[in-house]
Amino acid sequence: MERVRRFFCRPLVLLFCSALLAALPLTVPSLFMLSWFAFVPFFFVLLRKAGQGNWLRALGRGVYFGFFYHVFVYFWFFWLYPLDFAGLDDTASLGVVLLAWLGISLLHGALYAIPTLFCHLEEKRFKFRPFLLFTAILGILLAEWIPTLSQLAFPWIRISLGLYKVPCMIQLASVFGIFGVDFLLLAFSALLTLGVTNTDGKKKLALCLSALLLFFANLGFGLIRVNLTSEGDPVRISAIQGNVLSGEKWSGTTALETYTDLTRQVPASDLVLWPESAVTSNLATDSWLLEEYQALSDELDTPIMMGCFWKLNGATSNSVVLLDSDSVSDVYSKRHLVPFGERMPYRSALSKLFPALEEINMLSSDLAQGTDTAIIETDQGRIGSIICFESLFPSLTRQTVKDGAELVVLVTNDSWYEDSPAVWQHLAHAVFRSVENSRCTARCANSGVSAFIDSRGRLQSVLGPLKKGVLTDTVRFSNETTLYTSWGDVLLPCLVTLWFVFAGVTVFRERRKSRAR
Repeated sequence: MERVRRFFCRPLVLLFCSALLAALPLTVPSLFMLSWFAFVPFFFVLLRKAGQGNWLRALGRGVYFGFFYHVFVYFWFFWLYPLDFAGLDDTASLGVVLLAWLGISLLHGALYAIPTLFCHLEEKRFKFRPFLLFTAILGILLAEWIPTLSQLAFPWIRISLGLYKVPCMIQLASVFGIFGVDFLLLAFSALLTLGVTNTDGKKKLALCLSALLLFFANLGFGLIRVNLTSEGDPVRISAIQGNVLSGEKWSGTTALETYTDLTRQVPASDLVLWPESAVTSNLATDSWLLEEYQALSDELDTPIMMGCFWKLNGATSNSVVLLDSDSVSDVYSKRHLVPFGERMPYRSALSKLFPALEEINMLSSDLAQGTDTAIIETDQGRIGSIICFESLFPSLTRQTVKDGAELVVLVTNDSWYEDSPAVWQHLAHAVFRSVENSRCTARCANSGVSAFIDSRGRLQSVLGPLKKGVLTDTVRFSNETTLYTSWGDVLLPCLVTLWFVFAGVTVFRERRKSRAR
């Protein structure tokens, strides 16, 4: 037993276990409680090893943890194999999938060297355990924030995503966004770590009780807010899920026939949704096709909101339009394009270094990028659109709501991921966007998951992956304003400011004591 204990107390074993515990809830949501304890081994290693050895070891510990954390989450990349829809053979497909899985895991995992390196440097200066773990928390949040930047932005992994099926635990997102829930989970783990490792019995008890108080205070706030809904007029929406896979979508008229036939089967509704790029033609130029869909809308006496391609300033955009028998709404065009899928980031440099990346993009040229939220006015209320990848960026949905959206429609195409954990992780982001802005979300996916989410993040109804059918439910418009919608992501700047204030005060006191001596 002593050998087993020593083995599991090794830093690399603890970091490996912490990475696994943090990743599991994102793949198996029923294990959501692990999110509260996942970073205890990570913080334990920091308390034991911070300040020891050289900075390279500290950096290596962070990269080691971050790499395995992302490898455990991103294993769904193998569901993309083979990439025949991109024109790659089996060998090339396997190479690209492995490169994406391990490369992105290493690239994003390396960011977790921020907390370990900072704590190593800080320990030699301050030697205050609570401040050390505060630095670690701040470093982890920065590691989550950095992937939202640049043309390569891919902020897929968030610590709290595994809680998406427990709405009463994520209502803090309405105040501080998803960063607030991430901070809460990390603070709980940090307090627990300080309590378990403290040798003073009274302090140990106080710290553990503080962690429990934090947990139950959040739970109480969540239970109260979940039961205080203030929503407006109802609207009955039907989401059409054609289950048209990527290889079928771009060939022939199969996809259009599927969506047309399913649309004729919908029950009485106020609005019909088609998913992202359900129409692969350009409706701005193919007027005959637009007339066909307007005739379909007239036949049902129901407007249709569909994902399509549209001309934007002379270039084609990935867009959403609302059409009825005699009109077409303002066109919403995707504001954040998928790197290597809808545009080639840093084209001049990357295309020379990695020519194969050009082949992955199925489109002959980059799509045009939208610039505004294009809120759609309807008889029931104002609808804001979000397309697929954009749901990973809280600021985009927040801006849509700030511009007047009373209901969010999210159209997406997740057929690349088939029935892998990725489709549920993508859905989890949409749940957080609903909570952050107190808006119902109608999510229509090509092959799943289609869902209706209320303004408190509860999943009202769900149509799972790789299923063909119509999902109909009633959601409500809302004009409620959350603190997050008003303030945005202020938590991280506030925490950074607090860190500098505390560090400055500590340095000032040390210098003052030194002069007094």
